[in-house]
Amino acid sequence: KDRTDFKRDLSVSLYNVGNIYKALGEGNKALSYFEESLNIMKELVSLEKDRTDFAMDYAISCWNLYRLATQREDELKYLSDAKMIVEDLKKRGTVHEQLDLLYKYILDADKYGEEVNT
Repeated sequence: KDRTDFKRDLSVSLYNVGNIYKALGEGNKALSYFEESLNIMKELVSLEKDRTDFAMDYAISCWNLYRLATQREDELKYLSDAKMIVEDLKKRGTVHEQLDLLYKYILDADKYGEEVNT
């Protein structure tokens, strides 16, 4: 378990570096850090399926990649993944203000022409 917590810390750090590059307007660099963070989160979710914090981090990473994606198929993949993860968390009874806000963003994106299927 300690190993996964250290990996989560690494993923969060990479995510934060991505946010810095995003704020600086360097989308390609941000995308690289977000993708690396996403890969770690995906691994953690598969290792510890019951950890809602890991799943939430994974959904947020998907959302950020959706917003930075430059190709339509990537946008749809990231948005669909985020929606699937958030809906799974909601089905499990997870209650969190950030989860509700993210779900609203996803549904708004879906409503405005982003054909997201789960």
